[in-house]
This record gives sequence, structure tokens and C-alpha cells, in this order.
Amino acid sequence: MGKRVAASEWLPHASHVFGGIATRSGVLFLARGAGSSRVYVVDVRDPLAPALQRVLPLPRVGSRPAAPAGIAVGPTFGIYVADPSARLVHALSLFGAPIGSVGTPAPAGLPVSPDRRGLLAEPVDVAVDRSGNVYVCSAGGPRRYAVLKYARDGRYLGSFRSFGVPEETFSSPRSLAVSDANLFVADTGNGCVQVFGRNGSFRFAFSTTATAGEWSKPMGIALERSCEILVLSQGDEPSLRRFSPGGELRETILRGHWIEAPVAVAAGDDGTLFVLDQDGDRLRSFTPQGEFLTDLISVLEATPPTLGVPPGASYGRPL
Repeated sequence: MGKRVAASEWLPHASHVFGGIATRSGVLFLARGAGSSRVYVVDVRDPLAPALQRVLPLPRVGSRPAAPAGIAVGPTFGIYVADPSARLVHALSLFGAPIGSVGTPAPAGLPVSPDRRGLLAEPVDVAVDRSGNVYVCSAGGPRRYAVLKYARDGRYLGSFRSFGVPEETFSSPRSLAVSDANLFVADTGNGCVQVFGRNGSFRFAFSTTATAGEWSKPMGIALERSCEILVLSQGDEPSLRRFSPGGELRETILRGHWIEAPVAVAAGDDGTLFVLDQDGDRLRSFTPQGEFLTDLISVLEATPPTLGVPPGASYGRPL
């Protein structure tokens, strides 16, 4: 699975998480970390002319502001944001109304979050399937209970076994993606992607390296409409690679100066690729072939934000 590096050298704990991105139906959702504690909603149906639609503040947890990491959008546009500092997943309506949280946080105040069944240790990413089930992964580790599954009403449903082995551990998984049939886990410390059935059965794993001896650290994963798998990696050289549904390397789309300190990747319905890098300070779009389109952070900073819930908004059934 590629070269392993001592966990103490790089495992991304809560203080090393810098937001996330997700897309649905021509809309990009950016959870911006580094003290922002907001979700930006951007119309990207025209990739050359993105338009900021709304900025949603995340709820405080006690006296602390939220520390957003990975983000996912459910089939009815409920928004889920992993918060490794609060050790839970925020749930919002499309208009930003808090509608609860997912998961039982691990006890606060401990130097290391316990690795226990059903507890969220350092949740850094979240995915939602077509039935509304919620999947959460925790950084740090190694952990046996790093990837957990919840029902749409927040009930804990179970955990995934690394490589299908009861005592095996994940090594700080940083990202998740879910299809109609499978859950994909970017097992960052092990330099691979593990693939499970949505029921928890282990199916296969594949290395995210391109050459023998390469060190790869997959930080982000996303699925294209063609079911091909996008993997955004740190390691010997930051890269964005495309893999087949079976895990065979198709091509390296971006590398070198195009990617620096990668955080997250997403794919639009039209094939546009979105890459969040520079520790969450840069968000850019590319064609499926890797040609640069536009800088989205400049759009966010140039547009006066609309905050909170619009007057008279009707939420319907957000989850």
C-alpha cells in the first residue's frame, strides 16, 4: 500500500483540519475553517461565473465557535458539517437553521479521544447516502472505530472494520464518499482507499500511489457521475488522480504547482472539478481534464454575504 510514515509525524488531528467542500445539483457548499465557522453556498452552474448565494453561520458549541471540517449534503439538501473540536456533526437546513447534530461526542478534556464503539473521536469528514444515512470518519489514531454509520434520525447503526478484520485499525482516515452501493474511505495513514458495501461488508482496497516506493497520503476523495474515483493526495508530491471504479489508476489530473497543502476535492454534475488547498485558503475549479477555470475564493470575498435564515422561509423536511 505504499510507504508508511510514523503516525506522530503527520496524523491530522483537530488542529490540522481546514474545512471541506461538497456539490449537489449545480451548487457548491464550502465549510470554511480557520476561525470562519461558516458554510458558503455558491451557484456553480456556470463554472466561469460562480455566484455566492448565501453564507450560513454554524452554531456555537457551548462557549466555543464551531471548527468546520468535511461537509456533505443529503438527498433533500440537509447540510452536515463535521466538527472535530466539538466532536460531533452539525446538521443544518438549506437556509442555515440548526436541526440537531449527529453522533455521541467522546468525552472532552482528554488528551487523546478514546477509541470506543459509537463515539465520535475527531470527526473530520461526513457523507450521506440516498436514503439519508450518515457516515462519519475520525482522524487521529490508529482507531478501530474510526468510521461510523448513523440513521437519518441520528441513531447509531454500527462501525466499519478496517480491511474487514475485527481487530484491524484505520490510520487517521481523512475523507469519505458514498455511492448507491459502496462507501469509499480515504485511509490516509495507510496510503490507500478502502471500499465497503453500505451494509459494512469489506469489498477491496487499492493503493493511491502511481509508482513503487511512492509515499501517498490521500486527503480527499470524491466520485464522478461516471463512477470513477477522484483522490486528492499529499505525500512525495501533491496530486489529484482519477481511478476506475475498481481502483485501477486512470491518470494523474493535477500535480506540482497546481496543488499545495491539499484539503478536499469535489466533482460537479457537469464534470467540473473543485479543489480546496493551501490549508483551506484557496478554492479553484478545473475542467475534467485538469484545465484551470476560475478562483472561487475571490468570488466569496468580493460578494457581500447574506447571513442566516431568510424571513418567512419554509424549511419543509430538511433531512
